[in-house]
Amino acid sequence: MKMKNENNPNIIRELEQVARSKVNGRNESKSRQRQLQVTAEETRITNTFILVVALFIICWAPFAITMFFDVYYPRPLPRAVDIISLLLGYLNSMCNPILYGVRNRSFKQELLHLYSRFIPEQFRSTAHILSVEKSRITDTENTCMNS
Repeated sequence: MKMKNENNPNIIRELEQVARSKVNGRNESKSRQRQLQVTAEETRITNTFILVVALFIICWAPFAITMFFDVYYPRPLPRAVDIISLLLGYLNSMCNPILYGVRNRSFKQELLHLYSRFIPEQFRSTAHILSVEKSRITDTENTCMNS
């Protein structure tokens, strides 16, 4: 007596796939591990993002808390508390470029290049002056090539 599923081609294909995956399982897992590996750059970017979010929360949380108290607390908070919490929130906008500058070399170099004209020459480092000159030469070469 034959069973209905004995000659079913779909079941045979599934069994063959399971057998192949068991034989090739080691190769598939190695390639999958390579795909799941995180590079140092990705880790650095993720850490920078976490720092930006944490800094945002630290800077704006006092303002949110004071606004909550202003709305739901029967007595008003001192004006100084409101102003300081708002200024701390604004400080977040100033901290972001500093954080990016500390965490990203190319951003730091371009930021120094942008603001180098405001730094007196006696305080500029030799390396910074050389990088500014190198970027000026590169800009000049690019302009000449595009003309």
